[in-house]
Amino acid sequence: MKPIATVLFVDDEERIVKLLKLMFQDKYRVLTATSGHQALGIIQSAGHVDVVVSDQRMPEMTGIELLSEVRKVSPDSIRVLLTGYSDLVSIIGAVNDGEVYRFLNKPWRKEDLTNTLAECVDLSRKRRSPPQPSGAPAPSLAHPETVSDHVAPISGVKPLASAAKLLALESMATDRHDLMEMFTDDYDVLGASSITEALQIIEHHNIGVVVANTFVNGERTADLLTALKLHAPSIVIVVLTDVADSDMVISMINYAQIYRIAIKPIQPNVFRLAVSAAMREHHRLCARPVETDLPTATDAGLGVDMTKRIIESLERFTEVRDQKPL
Repeated sequence: MKPIATVLFVDDEERIVKLLKLMFQDKYRVLTATSGHQALGIIQSAGHVDVVVSDQRMPEMTGIELLSEVRKVSPDSIRVLLTGYSDLVSIIGAVNDGEVYRFLNKPWRKEDLTNTLAECVDLSRKRRSPPQPSGAPAPSLAHPETVSDHVAPISGVKPLASAAKLLALESMATDRHDLMEMFTDDYDVLGASSITEALQIIEHHNIGVVVANTFVNGERTADLLTALKLHAPSIVIVVLTDVADSDMVISMINYAQIYRIAIKPIQPNVFRLAVSAAMREHHRLCARPVETDLPTATDAGLGVDMTKRIIESLERFTEVRDQKPL
């Protein structure tokens, strides 16, 4: 029998954390805190906390600041942010600084919060007890939570697992060229100008990180990225956007599980660090795979069967079936 999971709710309004405890205490070991500092103290003294759910607007320490600290002291705790407003800058900060797994608007629906907690608990347990093949060598890369995101690859020296390639999905030729040039010294980089072309590349090449604009040729890429994360969870997604649409970004956080977000025009040095962190996350996911019945990607790419699964979940892109391989 699995031990009961521990969930920590943080909100500066005591009535809210009392309500949350009442709602979930029959299913989880529920801890509560009314400040970020109190929450960090609880995490350090309570043993492992599977899920931390924090409000954003709190005095002294915001939810984003708290979850960023939680990431450092308890990296396997899954982090969820609750907020009553949709500020795009704060949302992006929540992902880039706190690595928030889910983003829920207040007032939250009980069903949404219940389902989110169940998913987060399951993911936390898989992170703590990843399936490892018997006799498998220890991963050569450090756990990304212990490696500074401010350490970029050495220019001209490609990473150890260089078979994992970077895919730049951008319809504007000049922007796509600039992206590819930015990373050509560090990774094997491929470019795609359409969703169809991106799927063909993913089928035939081992892609570790996808850098994608939120729109390609007028089409939102959210559906593709969501399907990709569902069927190929080891691929890590970095999103570029020049559209101030917080609802779209929230949707991509919650469903495509995007790892980093950047607003155009990008700052090259900062963006290179974000992609470097994403590639390390890809290596971590490959070293500590999540249990799944899906086929495993190889150096030759996802293969036809897995790509078909992605296409089948994208009704608007069924014309890809008729395309010839690259």
